[in-house]
Amino acid sequence: MDEMQTLGEFRADAPAADRARLAPGHERLLAEQGRKPRFRGNWKLTALGAAAAVAAAAVLSTQLGPDPAPPRPQTGTEAVSQPRDGQWIYRKVVEWQAPLNFVNDLNPTTDDRAGRPDGWTHESESWTQYGSGKLMRTLPQSKQIDRHGITTANGGSPKALRGRIAKLPDEPAALFRALSTIFPLGSGGAGEQSLVDSANYHRVVMAFTEVDEIPPKVRESLFRALGTLSGVTVSKQPVEDAAGRPALAVYEAVTDTTRSLNLRRELLIDPTTHTYLGERTLYLAGGKLDGKVTTKDTLVRRSALVANKVVDDHSLRS
Repeated sequence: MDEMQTLGEFRADAPAADRARLAPGHERLLAEQGRKPRFRGNWKLTALGAAAAVAAAAVLSTQLGPDPAPPRPQTGTEAVSQPRDGQWIYRKVVEWQAPLNFVNDLNPTTDDRAGRPDGWTHESESWTQYGSGKLMRTLPQSKQIDRHGITTANGGSPKALRGRIAKLPDEPAALFRALSTIFPLGSGGAGEQSLVDSANYHRVVMAFTEVDEIPPKVRESLFRALGTLSGVTVSKQPVEDAAGRPALAVYEAVTDTTRSLNLRRELLIDPTTHTYLGERTLYLAGGKLDGKVTTKDTLVRRSALVANKVVDDHSLRS
């Protein structure tokens, strides 16, 4: 999908900061989210870490105190019907970012962004051709479509991904083996168990974020399989995505990114249907904001998938 593509193929200081200054860092974040995750040597996992690291370089932020409330766009996504090969899967994501400047890495500072102390919202749209996997997206900071950067969706076309995901077995070990052939993030299933589990976690994340429609039974199997992975946590209390919808937050407690940048990226899943809703990024307690050690986790970004449907062409009409 486009956003964790996000995954999945589902993202720079002056007294009066404006969007022109912020655009380069934000564009780096958006560009990084479109890259296919890769693993080095012994497949140390960096799939989500890379995106979060770029997020740290981009401008994200928040004030200490109560979490700021992001705008609430229209919620709900349509069930995607069976498309024809020449049709397109249209997806729209809204993303709220808090006004922090992460230039100082582990000591971000509050950025008074020209009258937007509560952060700001970005909208992105994508069109993936059902049969071919050709991908088009809106350009960062504009209402234009990138018609020159056509790529192939990560993991294959929506048609191919739907077919393979629908056949996933229910038993977790067998499910992970099958997923490794769809999203081959490493060089096999052997190695340190924590790395194997982390690779399998990223594969489940990619399934949720990149496949436009997953059968209910398979969604349940994927969600149950998460519970067998060491180091993976599912929140007991619902949180909210950028559209204000309740969601379960799923995340790896310790990653390279949490160690180096004090950021944790979370997958947001509907508590009832276990469909993909969006993502959150948190700056964790113990880091410094404005030079002061934080005593609680602080929300710096959240997103929501608010449209998911079949269309006949790639245009800005939604």
